[in-house]
Order: sequence, then C-alpha cells, then structure tokens
Amino acid sequence: HLGARVFTAMAPGCSSLDPILSALAIPPATTAEGLRAAQKDEFHGNEFSLLVSHALGALAGPQWVQKHREEVRAAARLAYGGLSTARLAQTPGEEYCDITCVDAATGQPLPLRRRWIAVLIGALTPYLALRLEARLVSAARSSESPLAAALAARLGSFGEALRRLQLALFCLGRAPRRLVDVPLGIAHVRHGARAGSASSPYRSLGLLMLCQLALSSLALFAELRAAASARSRLRAIASAGEADKERRAAPPPPAAAAESARRRTAPLCSPTTI
Repeated sequence: HLGARVFTAMAPGCSSLDPILSALAIPPATTAEGLRAAQKDEFHGNEFSLLVSHALGALAGPQWVQKHREEVRAAARLAYGGLSTARLAQTPGEEYCDITCVDAATGQPLPLRRRWIAVLIGALTPYLALRLEARLVSAARSSESPLAAALAARLGSFGEALRRLQLALFCLGRAPRRLVDVPLGIAHVRHGARAGSASSPYRSLGLLMLCQLALSSLALFAELRAAASARSRLRAIASAGEADKERRAAPPPPAAAAESARRRTAPLCSPTTI
C-alpha cells in the first residue's frame, strides 16, 4: 500500500502504472483459503479445549469439568483467540493458509481493541446461544402443547441451520467467513502472490447446501403444521368434553323434573282384581 501511494503521488492519473499498482495490491483471501483456515482453527481449538479440560480435570476432578463443560469450552476459545488474534498475530489456521485479517477500509492491521472484540464475540456467542437454547427447550417441554413439543424437538437444529446458511452464503461469495467481520470492518487478505480463483467448486457446494436447507425447512414446516392440526383437534375434544360436563351438571327443567319424580314414585305393577 505504501508503494502504491508513492507511485500515485509521483504520477497521478498515469495509466502506465496501473499494472504495477495492481501487482502491489494485497489480494483478498479466496473461499478455499477461508474454509481451510476455519477448519484448521476449529481443529486446533477443539484440541486446545480438550487439553484444558484434562488439566482442569486433574486439578478439580472430572465431575466438576463435566458440570461446567460449556464454560470450560468458552474459556478455551477465549484463550485460543487471545493467544493468537488478540496479540496482533495470525491464528494457526490463518498462518497455515498464509492469510491475515486487516481493516477492510484501509488495509492496515486491525487495532487491538477490535481484535479483542472479535475474539470475545467469537468465544461467547456459542456459549450464550447454548444457554438460551436450553432455556427455550425447557420452557417448551413444560408446555402441554403439541406445537411447543415439536418446536422443542427441533430447536437444537435451528442454530446449526443458521450456521449452514452462513456457510452456504460464504461459498457463494455473498457473506463473510464470520458474521462479526461486517460490523467490525474486518477483511481477510493473502500474503503471497495472487492465487487463482477457486470459488467455482464452492459455489456448487453453496447451492447444494441451500437446496438441503430448503428441503429441511419444508419438512419442518410440514411437521409444525401437523402439530398445529393436532393441537386444534385436542382443543375441539376438550371443548366438547367441557360442554358435555356442563350439560350434565345443569339442573333439569321443571316439567322434566316432575316427570322423573312421578316415575320414581309410581309402583312397579298395577293392582289386579281377584
């Protein structure tokens, strides 16, 4: 970027410098590099979380680690990001693919504050989502509604569906690798020479993932519609039962009461004359 600014200042508007400027520009990371870096970071993050769990299990016991499993995992994610991204360094996945995150507007390295915000959001968002999901599932299961029960059974797949949707849009080039990159103005660039476009096979993968999500959504809609129909039938049966109970509990009309009393006091057989 510095060389580009010098060339532009020396000869503004000179078209012969365009190839030089384009060669000096840092190329953005491709879809393949972004996916490989994310998979590498996920692998190393899980390994680091496992090591932290083993260390805490040796100190506090396996029961404590099992009870606070999600908290330990969130702390491990926070430590993994703090030891790499928050120190103005690359993550192992980014180093493996020779990419790094920069300011999307200026191309300069990210300030330390924005790096820490990205690390905190990436570490705490899955933990908070799991806690919210557990509360919603508990509230739905305590309800007697079939629709709530169906939602509780499929609520755990909603978060996974959103992640797959974001990944499909990333493969299609319509979304960043991480949703937090947009509000924080983060872009991923490649250190080496400009790589060839590797987005065509991933576009097909993104389209297939979108088709899969559409079919899953249709199946979920059919299931929720069946649950709503069952709920309507149960309400109709309950209403009919309440109406029958009220009808039986209501006092009979006077004429019907007199006829019923006359029948109870009448003799079983009439006297005969000998």
